[in-house]
Amino acid sequence: MLGLHGGRTGGGASPVLAVVAVVMAVVVIAFSGWLVVSYPPPADLPAEALDPSGPASPDPSETTDEEAGGGDGGDVQVAVLGDGYTAGSPLGGEGEKAWPVLLGEQAGVEVTPYAVTASGYVAGAAGTTFVDRAEELVTDWAGDGAGGPEDAVVVIGGRIDAASDPAAVQQAARRTLGVLTKGLPEVTVVVVGPMWPALYPPTTGGPEVRTAVQAAAEDAGVAYADPLAEPPWLPADEPGAVAEDAVLPTNLGHGMIATRVRDLLTAEGVVD
Repeated sequence: MLGLHGGRTGGGASPVLAVVAVVMAVVVIAFSGWLVVSYPPPADLPAEALDPSGPASPDPSETTDEEAGGGDGGDVQVAVLGDGYTAGSPLGGEGEKAWPVLLGEQAGVEVTPYAVTASGYVAGAAGTTFVDRAEELVTDWAGDGAGGPEDAVVVIGGRIDAASDPAAVQQAARRTLGVLTKGLPEVTVVVVGPMWPALYPPTTGGPEVRTAVQAAAEDAGVAYADPLAEPPWLPADEPGAVAEDAVLPTNLGHGMIATRVRDLLTAEGVVD
């Protein structure tokens, strides 16, 4: 009797469980469909920007030649001091999609990013400002025997400094460029001003910090490029270059930045 009772119980449960499983599957499918309809990806965001492919800002000491430059690992070395526009984000520019990697592939040079999100000339956590990383770079290249006339440093950013005193920003930018030009006297140094998409230009603090960074570059005697000058680096007629946060570049935007930096380095005779 016990065996018969147990058998009846097991046989009766299977159809019930099957029905429950079918109902749950239908609910999951319906819910997934509701999510797709209610929260579709932004129309102006390339699909590849939603598919991150690696770390945003590799540690320079752990980056291989192939990962850093993406080219053939030639003799020319380019270091980049930057912020979130260089480090990349889940919205675009992670891993091999980051503009420094794309620049290395395009120009056939070794590119090493010294990029920290939410950092600038003045703003940022202790040890992460541009002058801190300039000192780190000089130390690294001196130790590696790098920093010859064929090499270059790109300093790009300063957007987060828009909330800071412009005079303090200009002084910090001068210090940063002084560290680089004195510590690496043969290296070509180029400065790219704070980045804003043309669709979302800066308002409070933006114009002042751009002027401060440009003045520091002119005082140091190094090339300067304004990403908002015509034609802007992230133009209004390419809305897909900017993510839905209206701030950061997508993978498309990173590709556009790489092209503009390459043009700048070509004008300075660093790359062909």
